[in-house]
Amino acid sequence: MIRATIFDLDGTLVQTERLKALSYAHAAAELCPHNLTEAELVEAFKEVLER
Repeated sequence: MIRATIFDLDGTLVQTERLKALSYAHAAAELCPHNLTEAELVEAFKEVLER
């Protein structure tokens, strides 16, 4: 009997790479406010965002 189904919609129906990169940058800036700025982290994720 099937008890669970897993759907992978990332990139299939909705392109979420940009949103994930921005959320990671925001979270990292909140966790390390003295070392990193959100702008620096977004810059680091640009490689991911441009693909």
